[in-house]
Amino acid sequence: MIKYKGTQKIWILIVLAVIAVAGWTWSYGYHNRKSNDNLPNLQSIAQMDEAEVNKILSGYRRTQLLEVWGEPPYSSSWEDVWLLNNTDWLTVNYKNDNEKVVVCSIGPMLFPEYIKDITYTCSVYSSDYSRQLNSEEIADVKDWALGLDLMYMDFPDGGAPNEVYAGGESYTFDINHGEKVFSYLNINDYYIFVDDHWYFVKNPSEPPISDESDVAKFHDNTLKTSELSKETLDWLNWYNECSKEDQLAVSYIPAELYKRCGYPSAGDESAVQAENE
Repeated sequence: MIKYKGTQKIWILIVLAVIAVAGWTWSYGYHNRKSNDNLPNLQSIAQMDEAEVNKILSGYRRTQLLEVWGEPPYSSSWEDVWLLNNTDWLTVNYKNDNEKVVVCSIGPMLFPEYIKDITYTCSVYSSDYSRQLNSEEIADVKDWALGLDLMYMDFPDGGAPNEVYAGGESYTFDINHGEKVFSYLNINDYYIFVDDHWYFVKNPSEPPISDESDVAKFHDNTLKTSELSKETLDWLNWYNECSKEDQLAVSYIPAELYKRCGYPSAGDESAVQAENE
């Protein structure tokens, strides 16, 4: 009889343990599963740091975010961007162009949806230098800028870095002729200045742009000297020293320039005239 009661107690304990484990598993699954009910609203996301946001959103499907947050102001095949507050945007990147969330970032909107061109201006103390970036440089600059870890700074009146410190370095990126403009500044520390707001850069690095010594000009085209042969560079130096009238009389352009400037074929005399006109 005692033995029976002992066995009965053991079975009761086992049943209770199973129920407890099942309850804990259900509770954990409910609170951690990627359901619409567990997806925080954008106001809550704005109060979180980037690491926490990535932990919560990773694995959610794009359709779920759209159902809860609505259509984003900016969207492409691989990312959506929502406004969190007056200064910060949430950028969500997806796997396989339109499936699950892979990585998220919180920060200012630095680039418009479509980039046609970027004018880059480097200002070091009293020296300024500007030029158009080529397509390869535009891609490198976008990757570099989006990789910066930024923290919003609210300076008091008269306390902004450019009001406290003199000198420094400034790299300004004018996108699509003023559609979006931001500056990367080294003024005692490194900052991004965009839309009249300051952001401290936690992981500063130089913009991935070659200096003036690696740049050659051919009319409106900017070329890297490192990508051109010595013969072509010698021809460019000679050509750029000619007067406009003499340039119009030139009937030969090195084949490298035809290829890099997109002219129809080497030997086409009208190419030079078209550039000058």
